[in-house]
Amino acid sequence: MLRGSIPICAHNFYDNALLVSKGNTVAYGSILNIVRSVDLSSNNLSGEVPEEVALLIALQSLNLSHNHFTERIPKKIGAVGSLESLDFSVNQLVGEHQPPPSMSRVDIFYLVFL
Repeated sequence: MLRGSIPICAHNFYDNALLVSKGNTVAYGSILNIVRSVDLSSNNLSGEVPEEVALLIALQSLNLSHNHFTERIPKKIGAVGSLESLDFSVNQLVGEHQPPPSMSRVDIFYLVFL
């Protein structure tokens, strides 16, 4: 289980990534372009949801549920055109939260205040 906040410097992670798929090796200069799913649910993470998540341009699924995030959902996350699923449920977010208009393609948007 993780604890604490997601470091702001996470967007600086540009190390090379190596993907091996059925014997074919492909090298990527940055893993930010290939991350499709992030699930950090149930990890006691706190603070703000970092807007740097929007740098994951291939992101399709983001699950940050069951944590202690506060503040608002960053609007930049709505600019990720590949998003299909968002789950911010069971957090301590404030204010009104609706899927941004740019996220009309999103199939699942969970936001439950408990």
